[in-house]
Amino acid sequence: MIKNFGPEISRPRVCFLISTSTRHARGGHYWDLAAIAGALTPDVAPTIVNIGAFDSPVLQALELPVKNIHFTGQKFVRAARQLVEHLRLHRTTLISVMDVRVYWAAAFASLITKVPLILTKCGGPNPGRLFPAPPQLVVFSEEDLEIFQSSERHSATKIWLIPNRTSRFEADRARIERLKRRLDPARTTFLMICRLNRPYLPQILQARSLVRRLNESGVRCQLVLIGTPEDPEVADHLRTEADSFTFVVTDDEFTMNARELLEAGDFVVATGRGLMEAAAAGRPLLTPLLGHPDPLLLSATNFNTVFRTNFSLRNVVEGHRAAENFRRIRDAVLNLPDRASLSQLSRRLFTAHFDIETARPLYLEAFRQATFSPRLEIPSIIRQLYRARRTFRHVT
Repeated sequence: MIKNFGPEISRPRVCFLISTSTRHARGGHYWDLAAIAGALTPDVAPTIVNIGAFDSPVLQALELPVKNIHFTGQKFVRAARQLVEHLRLHRTTLISVMDVRVYWAAAFASLITKVPLILTKCGGPNPGRLFPAPPQLVVFSEEDLEIFQSSERHSATKIWLIPNRTSRFEADRARIERLKRRLDPARTTFLMICRLNRPYLPQILQARSLVRRLNESGVRCQLVLIGTPEDPEVADHLRTEADSFTFVVTDDEFTMNARELLEAGDFVVATGRGLMEAAAAGRPLLTPLLGHPDPLLLSATNFNTVFRTNFSLRNVVEGHRAAENFRRIRDAVLNLPDRASLSQLSRRLFTAHFDIETARPLYLEAFRQATFSPRLEIPSIIRQLYRARRTFRHVT
């Protein structure tokens, strides 16, 4: 059975589906949803459904209808039924799933209502063996595109590569000034906005190692880590091991809408959408590099290589010369014209590759082509239900 928007529907009614399993609920995929839904609002009628134990301040700040379905790893049928009721109430014509952890709910709701669905893989680790095989799939990186295109299970999936997912934003000058009062004005600032947890720890330690080496070479620098302490042990470790040039900032005043503070950094170390936001702010960019002591200074030469892996912890550059990379970073710190050139590069990259406004036609075309499929992968669904029970049962 095929069902799509059809020419008679001028403004599709799209339900964006996401989940919350932690109290802070303001990670990257919430901002992905906010940027995409916001950019498409002139062309679609969006609603948002959040399945989980907490509200998300990112979603609540949007001027869009948000329904929160309380879920703690039990009563799967009730959660799916409430989603179905929402779809029917708003006469939804497409389900856009922004969080694979609640794909099971979308799959059941789509089957009952005959509404097409499209799943977006919002960065993160490479997909596992039982990653869902939806009728439609949006990916953010060439790496994921290649993985799904080579997967027999996904041979019937229509796949869209749409990396652009960041909008322009204004810097918060007042908060920037308050943050700078905590820092040493005589030092060049490397800024990181990240989750303080174990998966991000290698990236954090790599940045700290770089700043330490720069100081040892006579270049006065400091590292500012802004993030919510998702893992208290990691946050405590970073504070305990902090030195005179490392500042760990976890105050809600600074962690909420932290991208508005990016201009407090002379350089920004980031992954994924964090790097894209720093590009919008015109900051010189560094991104993690697997197996090397320092993060990579982004340039026109190496951009395509790390863009392929979504500027992730999996970044690899063949023939990379660590000593040359360190020299270029040091020169950029000391040489203001070099730094200005890197800032100009960042702005060009944002305009060409990251700005959500340039991706609007792609999203609208993907939405228009979305079709309903009655196929339900039982092994994959069972695995998702098991993971959902584990993930949401111990929400904090």
